[in-house]
Amino acid sequence: MKTVEEIREEIIRKASENEAFRAELLADPKAAIERELGVAIPEGFQIGVHEDNIMSINLVLPPAELSEADLSAVVAGSQTWQQFANAWNSLNQNS
Repeated sequence: MKTVEEIREEIIRKASENEAFRAELLADPKAAIERELGVAIPEGFQIGVHEDNIMSINLVLPPAELSEADLSAVVAGSQTWQQFANAWNSLNQNS
């Protein structure tokens, strides 16, 4: 079974190889990933996709502190990524 990190790497690789997927991923990440993985992303779950270039880079910082609400969101997000992982693994087993 693939890990979330492996799935992220595959999505990035696909975006590097397929210009149409890359454009869709930049324009509407949730729709692109839902279509690619065949899963529904819960309302309120956000996915950000940013493109580095020669004059800029993007850094992702963890939250400074986690409140109870933040912890609940992390659990929900982890469950959503696990759904992605399960869907991705299922797709790859059938191909």
